[in-house]
Amino acid sequence: MKSYLYRFLIVIFISSLSYSGCKEINLNILEAGVSKELAILRDKQLSDLKYTISFYIPDSINKPLVGKETIEFNFNTEYEEPLILDFRNPGSSVKSVKLNNHDIKFSFKNEHIIIPHKKLENGSNEIKIIFTAGDRALNRNLDYLYTLFVPDRACTAFPCFDQPSLKAKFQTQMNVPKGWIAIANSPLIEKKESNNNRSVFVFDETEAISTYLYSFVAGKFKSIVKKYDDREITMYHREDDIKKLETNTDIIFDLHYSSLKWLEEYTQIEYPFTKFDFVIIPSFQYSGMEHPGAILYRDSRLFLENNATIREELNRANLISHETA
Repeated sequence: MKSYLYRFLIVIFISSLSYSGCKEINLNILEAGVSKELAILRDKQLSDLKYTISFYIPDSINKPLVGKETIEFNFNTEYEEPLILDFRNPGSSVKSVKLNNHDIKFSFKNEHIIIPHKKLENGSNEIKIIFTAGDRALNRNLDYLYTLFVPDRACTAFPCFDQPSLKAKFQTQMNVPKGWIAIANSPLIEKKESNNNRSVFVFDETEAISTYLYSFVAGKFKSIVKKYDDREITMYHREDDIKKLETNTDIIFDLHYSSLKWLEEYTQIEYPFTKFDFVIIPSFQYSGMEHPGAILYRDSRLFLENNATIREELNRANLISHETA
């Protein structure tokens, strides 16, 4: 009975969004998560995606992280279904939504922001959203945080189309406490200091990537830069053991560079991204994660002890080769 009532209410809801032109209503697109039907629909509806996202990162893990984003895209109005964004947080976390610079009434159902298709233009559109980010994929610590959006957790942090087939360009801005640094998939183009003990990091636009590969890190990190003939690589870390740094740093850099060069020579394809950096993080959940331009690693897998075994050294080399690929 409850199931029947739920489906009945969904039909009433869809009718309120002016679905008079639909021959058949597919209720699966409104399920929580991304159903196969929703993924297929959005592949037909959307193209030329770009996210411009700004995050305000507070100085306390007990304060919420606030974000603003602009999503630009082309929309195909041929398919008389709503535009559905994913946001796996309470509806109250969505503070405002504007479509093409106009406030718009939207619905929030089953972790989705739902916009009637008749409100959208055929072709270029722009959505602006102010939101409170969820913490589930932000891995917040006292003086640093890092994102881990694999496999489908980008939508826990910001509203998006969280399916791998909908690749998009990302441009990121982070407002962080003074003394912190910020890292993203793309190169830093500007750092601004404010008068309220804050720093603003503005990053260039990425190449088109899936939402699960989008990444940013912020906090108190140290950096080491190594230059090769055709490339500059930066390592960000929090390691305080000077001996570990002395014995591991050069080999870590060289393994990354040699892996990259081998892949370029073997595939005859140049590295397609604008930078090649990596971040070494204490207690990172996985051994590594291949975010383009900002690979993340667990510190114990790269900073080996002096008495490391051959097996541990080979495992490190294998890990770096894997994440580089």
